[in-house]
Amino acid sequence: MGFSPFTLVQFLFLLIPSLVHPSRPTNGIITDQSALLEFKKGIVADPQSSLSNWNKANHVCEWKGVTCSTESGRVTELDLKGYQKFIRAVLLRTDSGVLNTSAIDLSTSYPRITYRELVEATGEFNQSRLIGSGSFGHVYRGVLSDGSVVAVKVLRIQSGNSTRSFNRECQILRRIRHRNLMRIITICSLPDFKALVLPYMSNGSLESYLHPEEWHSGLQLGFMERVNICSDVAEGMAYLHHHSPVQVIHCDLKPSNILLNDDMTALVSDFGIARLVMTTDERTMTAETAGNSMANLLSGSIGYIAPEYGYGRSASTKGDVYSFGILVLEIVTRKRPTDDIFNEGLSLHRWVKNHYHDQLSKVVDSSLMNNIRGLNPEIKNMWEVAIIELLDLGLLCTQDAPSNRPTMRDAADDLDKLKHYLGVDTTATFTSAHGVSSSTITAGDSW
Repeated sequence: MGFSPFTLVQFLFLLIPSLVHPSRPTNGIITDQSALLEFKKGIVADPQSSLSNWNKANHVCEWKGVTCSTESGRVTELDLKGYQKFIRAVLLRTDSGVLNTSAIDLSTSYPRITYRELVEATGEFNQSRLIGSGSFGHVYRGVLSDGSVVAVKVLRIQSGNSTRSFNRECQILRRIRHRNLMRIITICSLPDFKALVLPYMSNGSLESYLHPEEWHSGLQLGFMERVNICSDVAEGMAYLHHHSPVQVIHCDLKPSNILLNDDMTALVSDFGIARLVMTTDERTMTAETAGNSMANLLSGSIGYIAPEYGYGRSASTKGDVYSFGILVLEIVTRKRPTDDIFNEGLSLHRWVKNHYHDQLSKVVDSSLMNNIRGLNPEIKNMWEVAIIELLDLGLLCTQDAPSNRPTMRDAADDLDKLKHYLGVDTTATFTSAHGVSSSTITAGDSW
């Protein structure tokens, strides 16, 4: 049985009786069932079908390994035996009586990998295996003993910030699960060494495609790839802001933190400075976590930081929306927000806006312009309309006033409509969440 691609061997959940609300046994057993079904989603391999009867057709107290209290009728123990390792975790009930799987301590919810195993996997952290580096530390390509290719993120531990960053990233990654968000395979945590083992992304980062050190034709992004990447990032961020069990503000959205897998699906990564804002059932804990971890810290990277952060405003979802808007503009223009041309009050946002109603060809990536010129008139018009929609979305997301920016859910919806418009048929139209309609855009006037 695999749990977040490692082998789960045995989980024993010990419930704290003082937090149980026995006065609500019927509702309680339903919430226990929901929590265990959510836990089951994290098991990615069950070759023996050990949990085949874990479904709503069977009463939760009849599920394999589940023991319920004869008094309250609530789940009191989960015991899965016969696997290779033993893991024990404490499962806390919240004040509302909900079985809280996200409260499992990190040290028990991920199997540990030894330092020696990582040394062997990375060829003693050989420079030839180095695939990335930054203020956080280094990332190496590794091959585990079972042949799995992984990315090993080794953190610098000279400062307390790196340890907090490591703990925060682990804390967030164990709570979230989405196809467009990076996940943890395992960790190695020692007093003088800390590393995350993550899935290896064979296509690297979006940064390497937008700004390659040496231009290679194989690193060019097609227009639909750019639209899909924008959509993938928006979906991942919408999940963090609106659908995750714990709301997360990423705080550092930029091309180097967008990784691309084998089929060019984009995954948001690097949650080292992210903030846990709230959950329905853990408000007190998460509020303290967010306050302590981010005090006196300006969140993000230069060029992507929302302007209100410079005035002391706390990190917010609208700050992430601003970073996303800059990212969208960068994907279309292939200009960094820190490019040398942006000085004396000129920014990426203002530069695009100055050309928005005419001469857009001056700001759109030249490789996209070359592709457009070779299209038939009907498809050419669709692409021009779509590029205008992307730029419009980028400009909306990067408005100075946070209240004027859309939500990531709105952005994700707009991009989904845009993909439908481009991919279904040439007569399709779309209308964005802010009323921009493809039927009212005259693309040629802007070029």
